[in-house]
Amino acid sequence: RDNEPTHALLALSPVAVATFRGHSGAVLDVAWSRDLLLVSASVDLTVRVWHTSSPTALRILTHSDMVTSVLFHPINQQLVFTACLDGQVRLFDLRPDNGASGAHTSSVDTMGIVTALALSDDGKTVVAGLF
Repeated sequence: RDNEPTHALLALSPVAVATFRGHSGAVLDVAWSRDLLLVSASVDLTVRVWHTSSPTALRILTHSDMVTSVLFHPINQQLVFTACLDGQVRLFDLRPDNGASGAHTSSVDTMGIVTALALSDDGKTVVAGLF
């Protein structure tokens, strides 16, 4: 559909080298893993997991509010952190034995609106930006 939100893979060029369609709302953040996975966070209450070789999402991680930030763990890139306007920072395990949707393994309520995430290089510390 022409009006469907998309995000495109750009290689330091204004010309897209790949396009991924599936979100029904704006994409607020994306992250790329060493394993050629992409994750995209959207106002449609989902995070979609993609492989760069396919235009179809591998998994859809559902949330209760808009997802503002997403990132891969720097060491174990099968782990994905998400930030949501519901105040939760969530950790998902994407390994295949955790089902088609990915296992939501833990979460922390920040008592605020989470707008951004960052991880330390060793992956042991998560920093959340709050509104």
